[in-house]
Amino acid sequence: MGVGAAFGAALGEALRAEGVAAEVAEGDAGDLVVVDSGATPAGETERLLAQRGSKVILLSGQEDKDNINLVLARHPVCHVIGANGRAVMREARITIQKLLTGDVWGLGRYFDDPSVVETREIRAADQIDESIETLLGHLDLKGSFAATHEYLQLTANELCTNAAYNAPVGEDGKPKYEQTDRKVKIKLTESEAVRLSVCQDEERIGIAVEDQFGRLDREKIVRHLVKCVNNTQFIDNKKGGAGAGIYLAFYTASQFIVNIEPGRRLEAICILERTKRYKDHMTRVTSFNYFKVPSVGTGKKVA
Repeated sequence: MGVGAAFGAALGEALRAEGVAAEVAEGDAGDLVVVDSGATPAGETERLLAQRGSKVILLSGQEDKDNINLVLARHPVCHVIGANGRAVMREARITIQKLLTGDVWGLGRYFDDPSVVETREIRAADQIDESIETLLGHLDLKGSFAATHEYLQLTANELCTNAAYNAPVGEDGKPKYEQTDRKVKIKLTESEAVRLSVCQDEERIGIAVEDQFGRLDREKIVRHLVKCVNNTQFIDNKKGGAGAGIYLAFYTASQFIVNIEPGRRLEAICILERTKRYKDHMTRVTSFNYFKVPSVGTGKKVA
């Protein structure tokens, strides 16, 4: 149901090999539906997105702008996988595993060796640049296009800055630093600290930024993406400009992943597939995955 036969068979085999419910790949299990838009009639795809949106994993070959405007903005879809990625099967398998097990956290699961993740804790805004340069300096960028370091640096800076200035709230529940000029280098308490991580293998490079507040919901992310993808002049220097940072992270990545427990924790992950040609990087379809972990005690499943 809703998934191409060849893709479904291959995905089912991959899931069976790891003991995961393979019937997901054949259509439906645990309310999940995998839809290959390239092998499913447009009308059927629209129907599934409209009726089962948040439970759909969509394999899409559309351009990013269309995925944002026609899929994410119109339907409550949380999982869009770029069909032209080099590791589509791997990404689909990891996405399904996370949804079925509820174990969503961590950059390492997207790499061959999770143990090589390096992390720095950031306790002040003036530590952001140094932390980024230190961790990026440990990455081997051979085999990647020339601007890879710049892309990772800009994305990490935006995500870390957003996590430091936009995420923290005070005891009254109101943002503490959101309206603070970014030129003012704030200090963070232990409970406000930001974590920056990097990881790599032969095929991909990734960064993750984690805050302790979980305030960025799917609807806000999509609004930022819609606003920026339809406005080429999206980057400015206004206070509280989180929207441009979110779009930059999406625009830069081969995979953009957000894991969130509302009010407690948020992890934003950007993964780039290694390629020597910038032109090849720009032809990719960016994957979007938003995993929402219910607050402790609700008994609900991951969305």
